[in-house]
Amino acid sequence: MVHIILSSIKKMVFLFLCVLINTNKFRTQTNSEQMAQQQFNPTPDVTTHSDARTLFNVNFQDAEDRLASLEGINIENRIFSAEQDILNLSASGDYKLKIIGISSSAGVLNLDASEAYAHAITLDEDVVNFSIQNSDSGEGGSLIVRQDDAGGWAIDFGEAQIIDGFSDSITGIAPSGSGACFVTWFDDGIDLTIAIGAPYPN
Repeated sequence: MVHIILSSIKKMVFLFLCVLINTNKFRTQTNSEQMAQQQFNPTPDVTTHSDARTLFNVNFQDAEDRLASLEGINIENRIFSAEQDILNLSASGDYKLKIIGISSSAGVLNLDASEAYAHAITLDEDVVNFSIQNSDSGEGGSLIVRQDDAGGWAIDFGEAQIIDGFSDSITGIAPSGSGACFVTWFDDGIDLTIAIGAPYPN
C-alpha cells in the first residue's frame, strides 16, 4: 500500500514539474508585467507532498486568472486598429499597400510599381502590350483582373516568363465583374515572371 502511495506521489510530482517547466518556458508579458510563476525548490526531507500540491494549485490559479483577463480583450477592435494603421501608412505614402485601379488604352497596359504593388483592372479590350514600369530587382506585386459585360478579353504578357497558370484563365473570367483572376509578378532583375491563378468563381 505504501509503495502504491509513494508511486502516486512521484507521478504527481513529476507531472507538476513538467507543467512548471512548460509554464516557465511560455511566460508572456502583458501590460509591462511579466508572468511570474512560483519556482518549486524542494528541500530534501523537508518539503512535503502537500507543499508541492499547494504550489501547484497556486500556479494554476495564477494561470487561470491571466487567461481570464486575456479573454476580455476585444480582438475585433485590435484587428480594426491594425487595419487603420495600415491605411494611414498607405495614405502617407510610407508604404505602397493600396490597390490602384488601372485601365488599358489602345491595347497597352502599364503597371507603375512606384505607385503601388497591387493593381486592379476591368478589361474592356484585349491587351497586346503589357509592361511593368519603375520596378526594382527583387520587387513583386499583383494584378486583380476582371472582365466587363462583354467578357472574353485577353492579356498578352509578351516576353514575361509565365511560370504557373495559363492565359486562358483570364479569358475564362466570368463577365460583368462577377468573377476575377489573381495575377502575381516578380522582377528578379533579369526576367519578369508571371503566375496566373485560376479564375474564381470557376
